[in-house]
Amino acid sequence: MRSFFGIKDSKALMFFVCSVIALQAQAEVKIEYLSGDTRSACEALLCLSSPSKPAECTPALNKLFSIKRKKPSDTINARKAFLNLCPIDNSDANLKYYQTSILPLVDEECTISSLNARIETKKDAFKEIVCKKDENGMQICNLVDKAGFRINPNLTNSCKLLASSHYSDYRLKYTCNTKFHTKEEWQSGKEIMSEISKAEFESLPLGNKLSLSKWEKTKGGFFNSYSLVSKYYKTQAINKYCWINQN
Repeated sequence: MRSFFGIKDSKALMFFVCSVIALQAQAEVKIEYLSGDTRSACEALLCLSSPSKPAECTPALNKLFSIKRKKPSDTINARKAFLNLCPIDNSDANLKYYQTSILPLVDEECTISSLNARIETKKDAFKEIVCKKDENGMQICNLVDKAGFRINPNLTNSCKLLASSHYSDYRLKYTCNTKFHTKEEWQSGKEIMSEISKAEFESLPLGNKLSLSKWEKTKGGFFNSYSLVSKYYKTQAINKYCWINQN
């Protein structure tokens, strides 16, 4: 199998190379005979056809995304002019649409790693009692909002555009549930499954348990008061690699 852009064939690059071969054959682009901006335009067109990209794609994609004008519409037109340098089969309406109407609107790469790095925060995902003492030493307790965290289950606009094309290999799927996790869960990487006794907590391996301090109402007394108590939980690992590409 022939290599592209100086990439030596390997198992890790097989998916990318196969998608490039398919697009190159359909587009009738002989990229090894091109040079300069024409070659860069074709490389950008081919590299954006797959979410798996080797490092050799970086120069062409940097060149495309570095094209910026003051007005968004001017940026789109300038990128379209750059991409049009790649000679493709103009008789293929779908391919021409990919080149002139989809790629110019793409403003960033769409990769599995970038999707899994997009952490969504919801400021009021949870409610929790928090207590403190005022200047007179009186306990003041309030029900406050607590943030929740998850890997964003929504595709970026660029990913939506690329996935819509007949000439791309984006088969993106979100494999996690869409629930938010507390700050303590997210930072520890542990999802709380159930509250357990201290004895059961001590019998579990470190990776399957979490202890937190919570404000709890004190029983008895004329006024409501709260004390900070230790709570013990059984946990499981949080999957933070939610996005995959289905081959």
